[in-house]
Amino acid sequence: MSPDTLEMLQMLSVALPVIEQDEQRRAALVKRQATATARAALIGAIVTPSHNDRGQPTWLLSRWSLTREFASLDELEALLTRMGAAA
Repeated sequence: MSPDTLEMLQMLSVALPVIEQDEQRRAALVKRQATATARAALIGAIVTPSHNDRGQPTWLLSRWSLTREFASLDELEALLTRMGAAA
């Protein structure tokens, strides 16, 4: 093998675990979001994923005529727990 090929393989062997970790984090985030949406539905609320004006992810929780924006899933999950949504 040429030195260029070996260098490329070494770079890939370092990059692949990072890509796999990113995919795992993304999958975990999708699962948490789906769980929060289901928990909200059980108490008659709706969760809508969105982005604020700076492009950061946010979540909107709507129930009856009230809506609240959350900057993190942790905040959303905490409120759902206080509202009595099953965990």
